[in-house]
Amino acid sequence: MAAAKGTEMHLVFSTGFITKFLSSFFVLAVTTATVWHCYRMEAQRAFDLVHIQFMAVAHNVVAPFAWWSLLGLLSSACCIIQILLNLMSMGCAGFNTYLGPLRPFFLAITLLIQCLVWGVASARPQQWPALIASTLLVSALSFLPEMLYARQQWHQQATTAAKPEAQSEACLHVEGLGCISCANKVQALVEARDDVVASSVSVEKAQATLYISLPQDEARAVLPEICAACTAAGFAATVGDVQGCQAEEPPAKAATRHEKSSTIVSLASSWPGALVAGLLSSSCCLLQLAFNALSAMDLLHVGCAGFNKTLGPIRWHLRGVTLLGLGCVWLMHLRSKTQQSQAKLMARTVFTLLLMFLPELLLMGGGPALAPPTGDIERYELQLEGMGCEACQLHVQKVLESTSGVVGAEVNFKTGRAEVLVAKDWAFDINATQTQLTVDGYTILDANKTATTSRQGTSLQHPSGQTTVPVPVKLDL
Repeated sequence: MAAAKGTEMHLVFSTGFITKFLSSFFVLAVTTATVWHCYRMEAQRAFDLVHIQFMAVAHNVVAPFAWWSLLGLLSSACCIIQILLNLMSMGCAGFNTYLGPLRPFFLAITLLIQCLVWGVASARPQQWPALIASTLLVSALSFLPEMLYARQQWHQQATTAAKPEAQSEACLHVEGLGCISCANKVQALVEARDDVVASSVSVEKAQATLYISLPQDEARAVLPEICAACTAAGFAATVGDVQGCQAEEPPAKAATRHEKSSTIVSLASSWPGALVAGLLSSSCCLLQLAFNALSAMDLLHVGCAGFNKTLGPIRWHLRGVTLLGLGCVWLMHLRSKTQQSQAKLMARTVFTLLLMFLPELLLMGGGPALAPPTGDIERYELQLEGMGCEACQLHVQKVLESTSGVVGAEVNFKTGRAEVLVAKDWAFDINATQTQLTVDGYTILDANKTATTSRQGTSLQHPSGQTTVPVPVKLDL
């Protein structure tokens, strides 16, 4: 008898799922930030329109939860609908076959929207109760397949003790096993008989392994009845060779822990995982550097993407979580004695740490301190808008220092201020500098010039020793 064709369950811990999820989330986040900053007006209009619609239905408690329920259904491949169909013995509707491959993408959308919603509601405590309820709802719906799988594994472990009572094993080829909900339904059907002491249903193999407390000849006689019950529920089942069924025994607990540890280490220490952890721990500093590079090449002028404004306040919290995660990964690696190359794990760890402390590295390597002036210089004190992180600060400083006549510049993104030392009579054009910074996404709000004639390099004062008075500089804004 030919075996039925199996189906991938598309669970979170399935091979490649985490990589697809992280890639989808990264692409969605970057696309959202780029669209927002490149098409701010259009994006603002769309946001306002959606905001008005939400305000219009704010009095209706059902409407917001309906939207979250829809996202949860898509993120779980409509698992709860399949459960209802199984209760009515209507078989598999094939939701997981079509929606399962898209689960990483839908989960990434759900997580991104949750982050945005919580970011908006963080300063509005009155919205927290409803938001917590909606988050719990969408989480329960999204991860319902994983919860069903955990229930199945717990049930199989609970029935392992009864296997010594089995006198024979039988294999059923089951068609229509599309998801873990279907597997649980078939398992419940076969174990409804008293002579079936335990069972194991595999969606990938499209088969059910039965442990029966009857001799092999008697077991063959009851198998057609079991197949008929499964077929009546919408899962066509056929009997395999009872003697030829090679059912795999459940691994020992130690081996199971070893396999799980190896899987966790592999997922947590993967390059996508290292990239995401490093980006979050540095407030996405690398992304801002990429935007600055595109701006310098005159390809894309985004300015500050605002990553640090959102992630900066919790940067050290994220670093703590990342460092704790790295410690756990190394501990599991050393305890599990996996075959994974320790050199690869070390390389990914170093990669994560470099990304994590990239802001500090930028500040340390942002160029030498202001050299003492060697001739007549002028100081410009600028107030800028648009700098949100160390990468923005470094970009503005490089623009200022690359301007003709500038001896040196010192920029602070936290205060939004910059001090520029300019050689006198070098025709420094503050308006041209303003134009360049505006193109890159940064704006000079105010500029004051202080004339100096110091030649000692240690003090920026008049020869009389009195501090100079700032003079406003006219900008063509």
